[in-house]
Amino acid sequence: MTACKLSKQARLHRNLVKGFLRNARYMLAENGEAHVTHKTAHPFDRWEIEKLAEDVGMYLIEKSPFFSWDYLGYSNKRGDGVSADDSFPVGACSTFKFGRIYLRRTRAMVFDTLVLFSGFGG
Repeated sequence: MTACKLSKQARLHRNLVKGFLRNARYMLAENGEAHVTHKTAHPFDRWEIEKLAEDVGMYLIEKSPFFSWDYLGYSNKRGDGVSADDSFPVGACSTFKFGRIYLRRTRAMVFDTLVLFSGFGG
């Protein structure tokens, strides 16, 4: 399924995440990471978080399960409507860790070559 099948509010929130990733790409150091924690159960899996990142020049480094008890004082918010300040059950979530995609021109090639730097190794 694609984002066009999402509700208007979900599309607005999805666009907010995409904007965050777009801006993060230009703010990160060479080996920096942008972390996005997002629900992974239906219908949130339809947000296609990894595709959002790819669309703005970021790539997935790691995806790990999110557990709120790992973060002392963690409190989520709905973010919309009359109960925007209310919390909600977190449910199945993952933290997506993204890095930048670099374009590097090489002498041997006419076209730009995508080179992925994950921050591991030399």
